[in-house]
Amino acid sequence: MGPEPALFSNIGPGELVLIFLVLLLIFGPRLPEVGRSLGIGIKEFKDGIKGESREEKKGGKASESSEASEAKDDEESKRPG
Repeated sequence: MGPEPALFSNIGPGELVLIFLVLLLIFGPRLPEVGRSLGIGIKEFKDGIKGESREEKKGGKASESSEASEAKDDEESKRPG
């Protein structure tokens, strides 16, 4: 076939460990935040596929608040003047 690219031809396990450690030092403080955000995103994606929203899971707060605002609008429309 042809010659291998020079960039990846001589990287061994020791060099890979060194690269991993350097990346860990650079991005280490942000890893918990990245993991948390990734977990929340995956959970919201799964809930979106199921058709559930975060508010519905917490006890229907979204539907209760919409019902309360509709009742308030009805009361205001019945008031004279």
